[in-house]
Amino acid sequence: MSNWGKVESKYGREVSGLKRLVKPYDYGQKDANLTDKNLRELLTSELRQVKTTLSDLLSLAYSETDEAATSFKRIMNDIDLAISEVKTLSYWKFPDDQQPLEKIFKADVVLLNNIELMKRTLNGIHTQILSSQAVTSATNSKLENLRKILSDTRAVFLERAEIIKIKR
Repeated sequence: MSNWGKVESKYGREVSGLKRLVKPYDYGQKDANLTDKNLRELLTSELRQVKTTLSDLLSLAYSETDEAATSFKRIMNDIDLAISEVKTLSYWKFPDDQQPLEKIFKADVVLLNNIELMKRTLNGIHTQILSSQAVTSATNSKLENLRKILSDTRAVFLERAEIIKIKR
């Protein structure tokens, strides 16, 4: 059994969940690059959706020149940076040992879970803004939480990149 096969059998249910989202999801030697490419495209697409939702919320809650809109704009800039990082790294060789493959898999799970967490946080912000038509301290707290999740997501992605041999 290949080392990826060992990871797959150890984390069967979780790998199956990722296979529904990323096709193919297989870090065996044959499909590793395609899996990574498709995962990064999914991350990029999801981050763009988060940014669009954030932009819509900004226009609901503030005028574009309102100084209080800074938190929204800062997060949108951070999203642009994250998208750039996800899109620009290129890899030339995936590890074939079980331990690094396991770390990559676990990072993928965290990345996709963080995206879902960002979406849920945005839904909470949306509900708060619609109910009060203003941004409250609770909304600002959720915005800071969103920024922290995004920062954690970027850190996990860059750690994942370190596991994979990067083309420089």
